Amino acid sequence: MNGLAKALVVLASSLSLGSCLSFKVKAPLPSDNRLETIELCRDVKDEKDSLVPSDPGVEFTARDRTICCFLKVLSDAEEIQLRWKWYSQDKRLWKDSGPITVKKEKGGLATIMAYDFIGLGDKDVPAGEWTVAVFVNEILVGRKKFRILQTSPSREFLSAQGALDALQRFLDRSPGTGQVHPDKAP
Repeated sequence: MNGLAKALVVLASSLSLGSCLSFKVKAPLPSDNRLETIELCRDVKDEKDSLVPSDPGVEFTARDRTICCFLKVLSDAEEIQLRWKWYSQDKRLWKDSGPITVKKEKGGLATIMAYDFIGLGDKDVPAGEWTVAVFVNEILVGRKKFRILQTSPSREFLSAQGALDALQRFLDRSPGTGQVHPDKAP
């Protein structure tokens, strides 16, 4: 019993010593940049010396022409670098904005608003789930997922033209009607 009691004392002592050990973790430096907003939208408007995201969404088609990633950062640094990386549905880098340096006047906290975009009419943009990653000073601060739906502007035009053709055929069968012109169609 005496040996067992000694073993328990040694075990309890080692556990209590182990719990007294601590590791000093270096606290992270306070950030001088804080991401306030990251938003996907179809356009960004310039209103009263301020950028404002317009028509937000997470699903886009070729009719939208552009997808913008708008962000608002609060910063007290004199200079920051922003970067957007757009990844297609197959997880490949589609566009990298490169580092964009933003400088502000000295003193105080400033709100920095900026955006980057991809054009949907520029190239054959594949449909699927995409991701945009946003970096401030080369540190990932946010990401957004969005979908591009398969829509072809030429098909939309053809379907509108098809509707005009059907209307024309209807009017051709009706006596006393005029011609339908695409630029004057009801």
